[in-house]
Amino acid sequence: MLGRELDIHRFRATLQAYFLPISCFTLALFVVVGRIDEDVLIAGAVASPAIAGGVLVGAWLRNHIEADLFRRLVVGLLVVMRFWSSALRSSKPFDSTP
Repeated sequence: MLGRELDIHRFRATLQAYFLPISCFTLALFVVVGRIDEDVLIAGAVASPAIAGGVLVGAWLRNHIEADLFRRLVVGLLVVMRFWSSALRSSKPFDSTP
């Protein structure tokens, strides 16, 4: 669906409707299996300013570039993040010890 037929507000809402439940489910699963520890909480706290910055930059870009370019940038970044995530996972063996 790449959002080509949706206006920017519906496209953003669709992305949020997809990623928010998956993120909540993943976080809950990590809590249940004991993968959230002090190091993870510290990393989350350290990353929070970068996340907030990304949200602010995205909001600024959304208001200052045309909708089609914004849509292509979002889709492109999602693809890059997917491959980067896969590369990170494949470079480290899974450690099942809590």
